[in-house]
Amino acid sequence: MSNQQNPATTEELLSQILVQQRREARATRVAAFAVFVLVIALLAVLAVFVPRAVALFDHAQASLSQVDALLAEAEPMIGSIGAMAENANSMLADNTEGVSEAVEKLNSIDIAALNDAIHGLSEAVGPLVRLARLLG
Repeated sequence: MSNQQNPATTEELLSQILVQQRREARATRVAAFAVFVLVIALLAVLAVFVPRAVALFDHAQASLSQVDALLAEAEPMIGSIGAMAENANSMLADNTEGVSEAVEKLNSIDIAALNDAIHGLSEAVGPLVRLARLLG
């Protein structure tokens, strides 16, 4: 065999190489077109959703600002509620002392002696009532 190849074989090889390169070029064009379509689709999606996302973030920021303002308004009220609770506790403590003293005094009353005193008063006033009826 010689170093020179058969011209028909070389021509066939070149033809096959050309066919292969055309296939690869077609595949490259298809891939490039697919990438182009994907980029266009991505840009369209971004064009639609980015403004909505920005509007959503603006709305969220406005809502948070309103919440901050409401919290700032509520802070003095919360402080006054604490003071009011302290006043109510001290008032209850003061009244509890007074009520406890009154209950102790009521408990210290001798009911039997009180009943005897009322009965004695009734016996003493009874004749005066009869006299008032006779005069009256």
